Amino acid sequence: MMLENIILPDIIETPRLRLLQTVPDTQVSVMQAALRESRDILTPWFKWAELPETYEISTIQERLNQSRRNWASAMKKGIDYPYYITDKQTGDFQGCLGVMLFDCYEKPHAELGYWMRKAAHGKGYMPEAVQHLTDSLLDSGVLHKVTIVCRPVNVASARVAEKAGFVFEQRGDGTLCLRDPDADHEYMVFQRAVADQSD
Repeated sequence: MMLENIILPDIIETPRLRLLQTVPDTQVSVMQAALRESRDILTPWFKWAELPETYEISTIQERLNQSRRNWASAMKKGIDYPYYITDKQTGDFQGCLGVMLFDCYEKPHAELGYWMRKAAHGKGYMPEAVQHLTDSLLDSGVLHKVTIVCRPVNVASARVAEKAGFVFEQRGDGTLCLRDPDADHEYMVFQRAVADQSD
């Protein structure tokens, strides 16, 4: 089956969260506050977090608009499809969980990338979100596995993967990170495969 045959739900419900393919424009200011408060924990891992324009309202709005355009068309490889993580009780933005599809191996697979606002750390939100999104991806009938790639020093990200049911696959150079290759760093790959799904 082809990548464009993947259909993911607009909303994914977890016990405490809603994962949304888009959020209202009124959330843009909330997203800006989340980015600003989290800048110090984002810059070690994300190149985009080093850019001053990342924290401007206009940039955040354009990225939201671009994500809407991405979701509106058939899914393609190498395109980021973000889910916005919101709190069920307040509806406020808590973080972002992106899906990127690839077919460079024997079968199509997805690689996840994520960040959670600083104020929401320590609540177990991200493993909860990752687990439920991965379930939906593997249930699509198209992907044979979902991967998370992080640097060995990013202990928090590796812990999220393990708590979400991913298992360590391999360790190697920057070519393992298909979302954002960086030859200057070593990476670890965690995966969940269709064969790992419980009945």
